[in-house]
Amino acid sequence: MESEITGDIIYQETKHLAFTRQDINAIPLMVDIRSKKDGSWVGRIMWYGPYKQYCEFRGPDTVFDSERNDEVNEYLKLLNHEHNKRNKEEKK
Repeated sequence: MESEITGDIIYQETKHLAFTRQDINAIPLMVDIRSKKDGSWVGRIMWYGPYKQYCEFRGPDTVFDSERNDEVNEYLKLLNHEHNKRNKEEKK
């Protein structure tokens, strides 16, 4: 049996951050987070098994204020909501 793996890249922006999401078969693999101001890499979002949810892994020199934290948290909520919805549909 052959299976086809299709990959998509989805780009989204908030006021301060740019999220580049790489999906495999419509499932998020990872999301790179960059500063819109200078394009520097500030972190990555990936599935974290021990927490059973998507989590942010910040770069070593990354410092966020509350506004940037809120932007990342909203994106995490979106990914985790999509994951939970997908799991419920698969169980039907």
